[in-house]
Amino acid sequence: MTTLEHGARYSTLEFPQIERAVRARLAEWDTALERESPQARAILSAALVGRLIFTPGEDQRGRFYE
Repeated sequence: MTTLEHGARYSTLEFPQIERAVRARLAEWDTALERESPQARAILSAALVGRLIFTPGEDQRGRFYE
């Protein structure tokens, strides 16, 4: 058994189910934010403090940002 931040106990067998549920919820948010760009910007502005800084990089797979 594992205790998470709020003291709830979960068996390690439950983690795959929890992960699937979290990923599904994040996919719903992603879809909603893509459809409603102005609202998405407002939500992200409220949720993030400060600036996001992306650093360009390149490796054998190509260019990317970190």
